[in-house]
Amino acid sequence: MRSYDKHRNTKFIQKSDVENSPHGALLVTVKDVAEENVAPEYKAEEIKYVIYFEEAYKPWTPGIETLEVVKQIAGTGNVDDWPGTKFVLFIDPDVKFGRKKVGGIRCRAPKNQPEQVDVQQVNVQTKVIEDDIPF
Repeated sequence: MRSYDKHRNTKFIQKSDVENSPHGALLVTVKDVAEENVAPEYKAEEIKYVIYFEEAYKPWTPGIETLEVVKQIAGTGNVDDWPGTKFVLFIDPDVKFGRKKVGGIRCRAPKNQPEQVDVQQVNVQTKVIEDDIPF
C-alpha cells in the first residue's frame, strides 16, 4: 500500500513503517526503555515511555494498554528488565481513534515463544491474530 505517511519526518515509528515492511510486521528486540517528553515543541510536555530497539528502527511510544502487553511478554512490569525482550509489531485494523477505526500498531509475542506471566500482572486481554507473518 502506498501512503504519504512515509514522507513525514517523524522521530517515532508509525503505522506506515510497519505496513510497508517486508512481512507487514516487524520482529523487534528491546534495547532500552526511557521516559521522555514526546510532545512537539509547541505543545505542553507529555511524558511517555519510549521503547528503543536493537534493530535499525525508529523508537516506539506505545499506549498504556500496549505497555501491559509488553509487560506480559517480558514477564515483568519492571521496564529496566525489558532489554532483550523480543516481540512482533503488527497493524491491528480494529484500533480506534475516538469512534473511528483507523488501525494502529499493536504487539504480540513471536510465534513459538510462550508469553511469560508475572504473578502480580494485571489481567490483560489480548486478541489472538492468525496471520502469515513468519515470526
